Parts: sequence; C-alpha cells; structure tokens
Amino acid sequence: MGIYCLPLTDNQEKALRYIVTMINIKGFPPTLSEIGRHMGFRNLGSVFSILRSLEKKGYILKPKGKHRGIELTELVQRKMIAGSRRSSIFYSLHHY
Repeated sequence: MGIYCLPLTDNQEKALRYIVTMINIKGFPPTLSEIGRHMGFRNLGSVFSILRSLEKKGYILKPKGKHRGIELTELVQRKMIAGSRRSSIFYSLHHY
C-alpha cells in the first residue's frame, strides 16, 4: 500500500476526480478507455501510468484481471464522506 496524501500532478488529480465522479454517479468505476477519452489520451499507456502512480500514492487499488477494477482506498472513501461536508473531496484529501 502506498503512502497517503502525497501530492498529485494535475493529470493524476483529473483522473482521480473522474474516477470518484463516475463511482458517485454510476456506482462503479470507469474503464481505462473511458478515463483515456476523458483525459484526451490516445495511448492507454498514459492511463496505466497515472493509475499506477495513484495506486503507489495510496489513493486507489487496482486488482489485476478486473475490467472495472479500480477501487478507492479506505482513506479516500473516508475523505469522500468528510469532503461532502466541505466544498471538495480534494480539499479534505490534501488537508488530512
């Protein structure tokens, strides 16, 4: 498991925001292709790299072999609840 609350790059934050939003709206995470389209990437390697970084930093878990296998870590889930009382989950993630 990664170290929580390491700073995110702009692309990492954009991807995490999209993942959280899709889970909140649809009840399940987006596919790698959906993340790539949202971010304007043609190469899924860029998406893999971002997700690997988010996993190392402790924001997500990416179990192998699952099509929609992105999971939010316990910290992110707790901060989503706390963040709902503030203006943004990302405020609460960065001010843990």
